[in-house]
Amino acid sequence: RFFMITLRLVGHQAIFPVSDVLRLFFGPIRTLDSGEIQADSEEEMEIISLLEKDDTSESREKPSLLRTIINGRCISTTEMDTLPLNRQVKRDLYNALSRFTGRQFPWGSLTGIRPTLVAREVDSERELEAVYAVRSDKSKLAIKTARSEDIVMRQIPADSLSIYIGIPFCPTRCSYCSFPAYDMSSGTNILPDYVEALLTEIEMLQPLFSNVDSIYFGGGTPTVLADEHFDHFLTRAVSLLKPNVRTEITLEAGRPDTITLAKLESAKSNGVNRICINPQTLNNQTLQNIGRRHTVEDFEKALSSIKQMRFDSVNADLIAGLPGERSSDFKLSLDVLCESKPDNITVHSLYKKRTARLTREEVMQSVSEAEIDLMLRYAHKKLPGMGYIPYYLYKQKDTLGGHENTGYSLPGKECRYNVAMMSDAYSVLAIGAGGVSKRVYHHKRMERCDCLKNPIEYIRRVREMAERKRHFFDV
Repeated sequence: RFFMITLRLVGHQAIFPVSDVLRLFFGPIRTLDSGEIQADSEEEMEIISLLEKDDTSESREKPSLLRTIINGRCISTTEMDTLPLNRQVKRDLYNALSRFTGRQFPWGSLTGIRPTLVAREVDSERELEAVYAVRSDKSKLAIKTARSEDIVMRQIPADSLSIYIGIPFCPTRCSYCSFPAYDMSSGTNILPDYVEALLTEIEMLQPLFSNVDSIYFGGGTPTVLADEHFDHFLTRAVSLLKPNVRTEITLEAGRPDTITLAKLESAKSNGVNRICINPQTLNNQTLQNIGRRHTVEDFEKALSSIKQMRFDSVNADLIAGLPGERSSDFKLSLDVLCESKPDNITVHSLYKKRTARLTREEVMQSVSEAEIDLMLRYAHKKLPGMGYIPYYLYKQKDTLGGHENTGYSLPGKECRYNVAMMSDAYSVLAIGAGGVSKRVYHHKRMERCDCLKNPIEYIRRVREMAERKRHFFDV
């Protein structure tokens, strides 16, 4: 039987920060019309996050106090300091729930997507640990990654544009994924019409392409296209984008079973200089369990072909926490991958999307947070020992154990697009269904412009979407 947790805010309206903390401890949340936030739990709980003036203070300017009250008992009282209200509310609630439940999380009260932004504001790792209750290994990772990010950011012109071109189609859908992509195994094939719509949007947005630093063909799986169709799309797209010799062009060829020599030759001849191949694990049983049709041998063959084509950079992804895997499985995958020495290795923590085939409970039953922690500790020790440096890092709200995703790179092989996208310091034009464009102004103010998620609706209204983006970027 599940009980209910109800959280009320008194004296402030920091709904999103407290929601993030509640989600971290208890999983999915619900926000009621009354402003109360609820979650399921194994015991009944009433939580109040209270901001009030300290009437006992003798000073003329009475300080504000934050209190977290659980089941009628004040668990935490904090005097407001110089931190923004949102961060202080999160910190106080996190500390109170940590005391009440006995649970701690590796990133402490840093529930935001980009811990490196906070890492740049502090003077030391110890400050991250003391102020935000970040675990020492994570504080070191955040500081080190922020420094690497800064080096890459100095290579990206401040007024440049990065472009994301999305093809949200996959051969099959992984059991843990709910990305708004079409599963090609269903027999529905709107892909040709989608590609033509994509080319139409690219053509309509040509006035924006004067100062492009990086282009990312992502998905889904762009290489799900048949050889001739892929070549037609890529050749036409690149001719419209008009990249120069310095432009970084990434192709996400995520599924090894979709990679062919013809596609690699087309990518090479069209100026693609970075390839992503994402095995996720090098365990054939796990690949079968999560709904992937490729094998470890398919990955090794594809990686060999990519290396023979001499692309400037190759990235490979692994996921820590795949259903059924233990830390020994992940360690073996990482050890084998390191022997291949790809230029980039990205280590993801399992992110349980809300509408994935596997429920959150099924995922948590199949792999423990302790196992995921062991996997990531191993990766963060192994990869630097192999010459890799962390250069970008981000978190997602439903990641098991509150962990992170980290991009590692051999020195000089960092992906500029990843840093531009994750830093929120550069404008990004997203082309295709479900993409979110970002415009960054000179005083660092940022605005977003989203696009229709449904590919069928996108095909029907592509010209409207292109005009919306032209207006958004004042073209």
